[in-house]
Amino acid sequence: SNEGMVSVFVGDDVDADQPEEVILFIRSGSTDGLDVSVNGEHTGLADSSLPRLYDKVRGLKDNQKEWAFKVSPSSLRKGKNEIHFSSSGETMLERVELVLKYGPVETNGFF
Repeated sequence: SNEGMVSVFVGDDVDADQPEEVILFIRSGSTDGLDVSVNGEHTGLADSSLPRLYDKVRGLKDNQKEWAFKVSPSSLRKGKNEIHFSSSGETMLERVELVLKYGPVETNGFF
């Protein structure tokens, strides 16, 4: 089993203005499954439709996979957020993106 942690900084005051939706995108150098938690809260299973929907699969190499996990907005904090992951095999995380949606894309922008 391979385990690790990355920190992602969130500058928004997510307590005062909680996002409607939060998605964690992870690009890994392996297709082995990932188990993920954000600030100690488990994300659940990956949503396989989101990477294509949000155009995150462009440039993927054969040995890479783009994962997407819905994150409970209440699990975020302003400042450092700890993302813990584990995998059944050797896995290198190549990119980690935490996107926050605050309202309609037309008025609030795309994340």
